[in-house]
Amino acid sequence: SHFKKGLAYPIDAVELRLDYFDALNPEDIKKIKESCPLPVIFTLRSKSQGGYFNGDEDSRLKLIKKLCKLNPDYFDLESDISRALAKAIKEKYPNIQLICSYHDFEKTPEDLEGLLASMHDDCFSIYKIATHANSTIDSLRMLNFVKQHHNLCGLCMGSFGEVTRILAPVVNSALNFACVDKNQATAPGQLDLEVLLNI
Repeated sequence: SHFKKGLAYPIDAVELRLDYFDALNPEDIKKIKESCPLPVIFTLRSKSQGGYFNGDEDSRLKLIKKLCKLNPDYFDLESDISRALAKAIKEKYPNIQLICSYHDFEKTPEDLEGLLASMHDDCFSIYKIATHANSTIDSLRMLNFVKQHHNLCGLCMGSFGEVTRILAPVVNSALNFACVDKNQATAPGQLDLEVLLNI
């Protein structure tokens, strides 16, 4: 609806947080995807990674396979997902860019380099590391870390982490996330689009 109102925001893609949907009918998702004038990211986040999918893991993985048939531009998969599954998706749907995501809602790990190395696989196009900042030092470490890597989105959650979202373009972060409405934030410290752009 925001596109139809003619709001000209400089955004590059729209993330559909499918785990927030009450019902997931692939035909309905297809209509939403086709109505969007921008590239679309599908995310069906597991509860262990901070999502709201209301089902067991086998059901979630089966649904991910079904949703891939809709050929989203991007599909966000958790870093603990089976590499065999991720590779199978990439082989069957080579046009889908896979995002490998890691979330830590308590801290920012000391060894970010080791974490990124453990996530690496050729089937992924972008890596996303989202951690909780317990201090401004955590956020500065994340910004410095992102600056040293390509195809990496590194964000910190929480009030200390807001600066990582504001400065994401400065350190060439591969992605940045904002919500259209502040009441719809999907992570602690996520800024709404208008506030982020104004800052």
